[in-house]
Amino acid sequence: MSEVLVNNIKKYRRKKGWSQQRLAEETKLSIGQIRALEVGRIKEPGKTVLIKLADAFGISIDDLVGRKTKKPKK
Repeated sequence: MSEVLVNNIKKYRRKKGWSQQRLAEETKLSIGQIRALEVGRIKEPGKTVLIKLADAFGISIDDLVGRKTKKPKK
């Protein structure tokens, strides 16, 4: 998993003032999964995990993964 994603998960969780346990409850993921995500042990989290995290934080998946959108060419 990218360092940007690892850092963003921590950043947005802290911004909400949530513990890892609270994030687990909000996303319906296990506390073990949250811990593994925050240390980068899960190399490629699935689409469902990314959606749950983004929804819990109230952000887009692009924001969560640090993706910068490009304007389409004309």
